[in-house]
Amino acid sequence: MTAFEDYLLAWADVDHIDPDSRNTNINPGEIGMDARHLTFLEKAYGTGFLQTWGFNIFASDPYHLAAAALTEQFDDLVERLAIRFVAQSAASDALLTSTTQAEFNTLFDAHLFSEMSNLVAGYSPSSRSLEGDLGPFFDSLVASIQSGSLAREDATHLLYMMRHDLEPNTTIYADKLRGLADANGTAEAYILSEGIRATFEGLETAFGTAGDDVLSVSDQGVLIGGEGNDTLSGSALADTYFYTSSDGSDVITDYSIISNLNPDRLVLTDANIADVLFDQSLGQDLVISFANNETVTVIDHFKWSYNAIELIEFADGTVLDAQDIRDKSVADQKASGFVTGTASAENYVHGPDDGSYTIFDYAISGTVIDRLALTDVTMSEVSFVQNWGQDLVVTLGNGETITVTDHFRSNDYDLEQISFADG
Repeated sequence: MTAFEDYLLAWADVDHIDPDSRNTNINPGEIGMDARHLTFLEKAYGTGFLQTWGFNIFASDPYHLAAAALTEQFDDLVERLAIRFVAQSAASDALLTSTTQAEFNTLFDAHLFSEMSNLVAGYSPSSRSLEGDLGPFFDSLVASIQSGSLAREDATHLLYMMRHDLEPNTTIYADKLRGLADANGTAEAYILSEGIRATFEGLETAFGTAGDDVLSVSDQGVLIGGEGNDTLSGSALADTYFYTSSDGSDVITDYSIISNLNPDRLVLTDANIADVLFDQSLGQDLVISFANNETVTVIDHFKWSYNAIELIEFADGTVLDAQDIRDKSVADQKASGFVTGTASAENYVHGPDDGSYTIFDYAISGTVIDRLALTDVTMSEVSFVQNWGQDLVVTLGNGETITVTDHFRSNDYDLEQISFADG
């Protein structure tokens, strides 16, 4: 936008004006206005600015409140003009470079924003708004992002600027875009619509590139790493992280002092719960693994509650909370033969043919209740033994064993409850 703004200022012959020359009524500590922007507005609307107070006219230079309002008006006007330039760019570029109708058609169809031309089909001196079906253009943006010809951030900003014409009510506009995303049906479309919603809500947004990125937000925000092995750092508020299959292996660090008031959310846009495995690393990180061997790692997720991601959302709408995340983690670890719990409550569930494995669980006695649920056997079908290491060894009729490390050594290591199929 900076280049386009510079172009407008030069076109209006105001680029040579001293930016501070209209701040004569701005006091120390107050924010003034760029004089080039004010003069541009005066030329655009054909009248000079007059600072009034009641019915009295004081000056031709604004006070700080007027300066803020005029700056916003200038920014909005630049966005309105920019979107019109972009909407007509396919036809304009083709006209400037083609020599035949066939060549024009080829160049026009190949242009990145050719679908946007339909929104200015009725453009005239008396009708100067964008209008029409946004769906084809939205789909073309998604396709351009997927092909790598357009960055997510640029596509988001483009749709954001179009709000002036298509729907000034940002909530309604965001809902319309979500509807288009649902109709499109791709993860990229969903991410694009959610990026717009975050922008409307005033959230900080961080978009990655196709490479390895280091992204962070200092305020409540949305982080979209994209392809590459990205490092993402959230704020102390409720942040949302988006991940799509083939985005590489990402690492998330998040710190929220009051986690229950500021729940962080990880959205796996095209994966369902059965498509991923949860594990706990030696450093008590949450490691989410995908079929293509890529991972999302949440640093210290199981070590401290304020480093955890409180909610994980899947493509089918399933949402796991903190308890669900712990339970899936211990369930998915069974195949490795060793299951590590946390200092919080876990539900260990053993079903038919789950195999033999060892559970290590440490929680300060009396504060949490860990539970082992044996879903397909009754109490008479199992035996409990204490081995020489003071472990509890549960043996099932099919020969499978569940060993609870140090269960009898200390209350901090035991499982407080064991339930059976008959209740």
